[in-house]
Amino acid sequence: MLAAGAFAVPAHAQKTKIHRVAFIATFTPVQELPSNSAVRAFVGRLRELGYVEGRNLVLDLRSLEGRYERSSELLAHIVRLKPDVIFSASQVILERSPGATGNIPVVTLASWSIVESGLAKSLARPGGTITGQLYDIESGIEAKRLQLLRELVPQAKRVAFLAHSGQWDDPDGKQVRAAAQRLGVTLVNAAYKGTDIQAAFAAIDREAPDAVFVAAGPMNYGNRQKISDFVSARFLPCSAGIREIAEYGCLMSYGVDVGDMMRRAAGSAAKILAGAKPGDLPIEQPTKFDFVINAKAARAIGITIPQSMLLRADRVIE
Repeated sequence: MLAAGAFAVPAHAQKTKIHRVAFIATFTPVQELPSNSAVRAFVGRLRELGYVEGRNLVLDLRSLEGRYERSSELLAHIVRLKPDVIFSASQVILERSPGATGNIPVVTLASWSIVESGLAKSLARPGGTITGQLYDIESGIEAKRLQLLRELVPQAKRVAFLAHSGQWDDPDGKQVRAAAQRLGVTLVNAAYKGTDIQAAFAAIDREAPDAVFVAAGPMNYGNRQKISDFVSARFLPCSAGIREIAEYGCLMSYGVDVGDMMRRAAGSAAKILAGAKPGDLPIEQPTKFDFVINAKAARAIGITIPQSMLLRADRVIE
């Protein structure tokens, strides 16, 4: 009688399954993606979960570089490569090309409109090939951010709303406008289309506001360095929804912890690689938020930050 396992393949001879994950950024240039903190958080979490580049993972980094009109073309190219999972940094990419990903599982950064858009049946049980992470919760988070800016800069009566075209009238924009009325703030729309943020900068220079409120979203995230350079050069108090903009020179930021969100997105991707169906994975709400104050920027502008605000901050940049 043959011993049990006589025909088993030695461990060293077993073929390692190679998993392919496609990562689609919306704005950041492809050459900058490997050093991007959000990408590093995503890749780092995959590594922790056992998916390592050069061993059992091929990570295909792509970017629209702000050109959403390329969504269909880019998705078609990615689908031909037959990835096991696609990560999309914005649900807008999927909305512009419905059905383009076929049966390939997708993890996306989503807004509350993902159900309304038809990409998911519900947050608790998406039901199709798409799951992901919400990057916003109730729109009140943006209104709260305007309130924090007003607490830091009580003299700010006119505030520029620096946003991509359409954000003035979306749910977050309406909430911020309503909050501005309650706070006695005149909100000035400084919008831009495509990737030409200079149009927004020109509007701010023309309107000469007391402060700048940077709307949350992928386009402003992609322009984070330009925005920080702009407000720093003009000594304008600035409120952003992303920590990195504050790190680059904006007065403050308050919003979802992007690193944590990306790690959780990688966790969803890992579950799919292990056999889970995306339609069974809930679209998760954010659980971590950052309030960052840039004390160095405050000193340059000539603002004294109350001690009570410093104590409330998760991080103070000196």
